[in-house]
Amino acid sequence: MALLTIPVFLTGEEAGEAVENIPGISEQLIENHEELAEKAIWLMGLLGILSIINLFAIFKKLSFVKAITLVTLIASIVTFGLFAQVGNLGGQIRHSEIRTDSNINQGYNENSQNTETQDNDDD
Repeated sequence: MALLTIPVFLTGEEAGEAVENIPGISEQLIENHEELAEKAIWLMGLLGILSIINLFAIFKKLSFVKAITLVTLIASIVTFGLFAQVGNLGGQIRHSEIRTDSNINQGYNENSQNTETQDNDDD
């Protein structure tokens, strides 16, 4: 899974640029999603390394198998939670129905100001 998250992370910048000019999209929501995704990718990398060590310890029947398995389990639960939050923030970018009150106002205020200035130009 750690390897599969790399292309997902690398394509995120293009996806952000594709939606940032759509009305109702908040640049702050995109930035929050990007920042948390960057932290999550590092944690996923750590989990990948722990998993490899754990697999090696199991095959070699090393004495610290139980300890490394517990650490790997805890890291995987934390990683799952962090990626769930990243997904939620990503969903808020395009799905206003799942935004919190503060994010709703933030997303609409940014783009409604742009729309108002565009409407005034047409008059």
